[in-house]
Amino acid sequence: MKWFIVPIKDIRNLKITFPIPDMQEHFRAAPVHYWSHLLGHEGKGSLLSTLKIRGWCNYLVLGKCSSARGFDFFSAHVDLTEEGILHVDDIVTMTFQYINMLKNEGLVEWIFESDIAKMNFRFKEKASPSSYVIVTVRSLQNYPIEEVLSAPQLYTQWRPDLINELNNYLVPEKIRVQVVAKVEGEANADSVEPWYGTKYKKEKIPEDLIQRWSNAGTDEAFQLPEKNEFIPTNVYVDLTEEGILHVDDIVTMTFQYINMLKNEGPVEWIFEEYSDIAKMNFRFKEKSSPRSYVNVTVQSLQDYPIEEIRVQVVAKAYEANADSVEPWYGTKYKKEKISEDLIQRWSNAGTDDAFQLPEKNEFIPTKFDIKPIEKAEKFPTIIEDNPFIRTWFKQDDEFLLPKATMTFDFVSPLTYIDPISSNMTYMFVQLFRDSLNEYAYNADLAGLKWELSHSKYGLSLVIAGYDHKLDVLLNKILDRMVNFTIDDKRFAILKENYIRGLKNFEAEQPYQHAAYYLAALMSEQVWVKNELLNACSMLTADRVRQFIPLLMSKMHIECLIHGNVTKAEALKTVKNVESKLISSVKDLTPLLPKQLVLYRELELPNGCHYLYEVDNKHHKSSCTQIYYQSGMQSTESNMLLELFTQIISEPCFNILRTKEQLGYIVFSGIRRTNGVQGLRIIVQSNKHPQFVEERIDAFMESMKDYITNMSDEEFNRHKESLATQRLEKPKMLTSQSGIYWNEISMQQYNFDRANVEVAYLKTISRSQIIDFYKDVVHSESPQRHKLSIHVVSTAEGGAAAEDVTSPTPSAEETKKTLEQAEQQPARIQDILQFKTSHPLYPLVKPFNNVPRKGTQQQSKL
Repeated sequence: MKWFIVPIKDIRNLKITFPIPDMQEHFRAAPVHYWSHLLGHEGKGSLLSTLKIRGWCNYLVLGKCSSARGFDFFSAHVDLTEEGILHVDDIVTMTFQYINMLKNEGLVEWIFESDIAKMNFRFKEKASPSSYVIVTVRSLQNYPIEEVLSAPQLYTQWRPDLINELNNYLVPEKIRVQVVAKVEGEANADSVEPWYGTKYKKEKIPEDLIQRWSNAGTDEAFQLPEKNEFIPTNVYVDLTEEGILHVDDIVTMTFQYINMLKNEGPVEWIFEEYSDIAKMNFRFKEKSSPRSYVNVTVQSLQDYPIEEIRVQVVAKAYEANADSVEPWYGTKYKKEKISEDLIQRWSNAGTDDAFQLPEKNEFIPTKFDIKPIEKAEKFPTIIEDNPFIRTWFKQDDEFLLPKATMTFDFVSPLTYIDPISSNMTYMFVQLFRDSLNEYAYNADLAGLKWELSHSKYGLSLVIAGYDHKLDVLLNKILDRMVNFTIDDKRFAILKENYIRGLKNFEAEQPYQHAAYYLAALMSEQVWVKNELLNACSMLTADRVRQFIPLLMSKMHIECLIHGNVTKAEALKTVKNVESKLISSVKDLTPLLPKQLVLYRELELPNGCHYLYEVDNKHHKSSCTQIYYQSGMQSTESNMLLELFTQIISEPCFNILRTKEQLGYIVFSGIRRTNGVQGLRIIVQSNKHPQFVEERIDAFMESMKDYITNMSDEEFNRHKESLATQRLEKPKMLTSQSGIYWNEISMQQYNFDRANVEVAYLKTISRSQIIDFYKDVVHSESPQRHKLSIHVVSTAEGGAAAEDVTSPTPSAEETKKTLEQAEQQPARIQDILQFKTSHPLYPLVKPFNNVPRKGTQQQSKL
C-alpha cells in the first residue's frame, strides 16, 4: 500500500516500512542491527551516499521500530529533494538493489566486531540515578538478571542464520510506502483523517512495480562500508526538491541496497564492529537525568498491523492530491494501495553498482589510559595567548575517563555584517558538514562527535569523545576547511532547503514566534527572517566561493581543551591548528581587540510598558509573552531574579494553567542575553492575548501578598531548593566543558559561579525579594521595564475574531483594571525605529582579571 500525505509545512519525505518478527530473544546477536548498520551507513558506496550523488535526498535514517511483543517494524525515512520526490519508486528500487548487493557480498563478520561496543561499555560515564533506574527497569523486563547492565549495549553472538532470516522480510511484497509532500496541491487528496484534518490519498502498489522492485538487481555504485578508523539506526530519508519526485525510485534503491546486502551475506566483522562499539559506549556511558532514565526504561506497547510494508511520503507537493484530512490537527493526506507492478518492480530491484559495504572503521580507539595529573588546576587557565589564538586548558581530574572535548570559536566580523554575509556563512557551514558526512560517519560510530555551527560572531567547532583519535578527526576537519570546494549540485539542494526553512518559520508554534520577536526587539543586531529570505536572491555558489577565503583570512580563534589531555598535548594541538591555517590561508590577519567585542542589549527606560503585536495565520492558538527587564547581571541581581522566579514558578503554572485553564503551554523563566536579564512569562492560548495579559497582570499583582504571607519555613525551602539545583554537579564531561565554555564565550570567566552565587543566595532575606518585586514587577513601580509580545491568531477560529472580554471580575480587580487602563502600553509599529531610539546596556565586566582578547604579545604572523 502507498500513502500520499499533505503536510502543513513545506516538507518532503519518504517512509518505507517492512514488518519483521520480534528478535528480542536474540539480543546477544542483534541481527536487526546488522541490517540497520549497513543500510543506514553514510560512507562511500552507501545507499545514502548514492542517493545524494543523484540529488534525490538530504539524509536517511533507518532502523527498527518496536511496536509490541511478537513483532516489530523495520523502516527507512528519506528526506527528499525536489528532484527526489519525482523518483520515489526509483529510490525504493535502489533500496532493494542495495539489499541485493549485501546479499551478493555475503555476511561480513568484521562488521559485527564489537570493539566499539566494548569500549563504550567499559568507559561509560555516570548517569543520573533516575535515568539509570529507568534503563535498568526496562532491562529487567527483557534480559536475564546477570546481563541486565550489559545486554542493551553489548553484542556477543555472531549469528549469520538470524541475519539471513531477516532477508525474507525485506521484500517488495511486504512493503508499505508513505510519501509526505505538497507536490501537486490538495486537489488530488481524496481522504481526510478525522482527528487532525490531514488530507491524504492511498493507493495499492501496482503489480508491475512490485515486480520491478523484486527484479531490481544491484547497482555498481553500492559497496560495503570500509572498516571504521574512528570507532565508538526505521529508514528515514530527508528529501530534496528533486527527491520528492523520485519517491518510488528511492524505495527501489532501498531494495537494491537490501539486495546487495543479501548478496553479500552476513559479514561477521560488521557484527563484531558494532558489537565492539556498543560495548565501548556502554562501558563509558555518561550520566543522564533521572527523568530521562525512567522514560527510557519504561516502554509503552502499541498495536500496529504487520501484514504489509508501508511507504510514507511527506511533502507540500502533494497538497493538490490530498483527498483526506485527519481530525485532530487538520493534516491533509492521501493514501493508496501500492500497485502490484510496483511491488513486483521492488521485488526485482536487484542491486546497484554504486552500492558497497562500508570499510573498516579507522577511528576506533585502542588507548584508554588516564593521563597522570600534572598540576591540579581547579579551573581552566590560559596556556597560549597571542593576537591570533587564545587557548584555555583544563586537565580532567573528576570524571577520569579516556575522553576529552575541544571547542574552537573562529571569530570573524564578516559572518554577520549584513543578511547576505549571514546567508553565505550559513551555506558554508551546511556545505562543509555535508561534504564531511561520509568521512565523519565512522568517527561518530566510534564515539567521536563533532559539530560545526555558525553564530553572529563566526564559526564554532566542537569535537568530543575518546581522546585517542580526537586529533585525527580534528586534522581532517581542518584540512577540509582550508581546502574547501563547493559542489554546485549540493549547493542548489541545500540552498533550497535553507529557503524552505526560512519560509516554514511562519508555521512554527506561536510561542516560538513570541520568543523570536523578543530577541529581535532587544538584541543590538538581529537580521530577521524576511531580511535573510530577501537576501537569498543574491546567494549563489560563486559568491560563496569568493566569500570563504575572505572569511578565513580575518579571524581570531579562542579554544578550550578539557579532559584526558596533558598540557603538552593541548599545546601541540593548538600549534598544529595555528600552523595549518598560517600555511594554507592567504593573507591571514588577526583581528583588532575592538573587532572582538560582543553585541549589547537594548536598555528599556524606567516606568515603560511597550506592546508589539503580530499576526499568525497558521495556528488557532495565540501567544502572550510578558518580559520584565531587571538589568545587568551580577552576583546579587542573578540570585534575586533566580529566587523570585523559583518562588513564583509553581503558583504561575497552577493558577494560569490548572485553575484558569488559559492554555496548555504556560512558562515562567529567566531570559539572559549579552549580560542583561529579566523575567518572562509565556502563555500559548486559544484566548486573545489582551485577555491573557490581563490575567497575567492579575497573577503578578497577587504575588506581593503571596510572598509577604509565606512562612519562614517555606521561604527557606525555596532558597535550599535553588541552592541544590545550582550546586548539582554535571554528570558528564561534556556538560562541565559547556559550563566552562559559556563563561569564556560570554567573556565573564566566573568559573566558580555556582559556589559564589549560592553563598550570596544564603544571605537573601524575604524583604529583599519583596523589594525586588516592587522595583521590577509591580505595576506602580517607577523603575519597571515591561515589554509585551502578542502573537494573535488570524486563522479560522483564532483569537483575532474574538470579543475580548474577561469573566466578571471582583470589585478590587475592576479597580485595578480601570487604573491600568489609564496607562495603555506604547505600541511598537517599527522595530528599527524602536531600537534606534533606545540606548544600549554596557557589557558586564569580567569576574576575574582576564586580559581582553587580542591584546597580548605579537604572534608569528
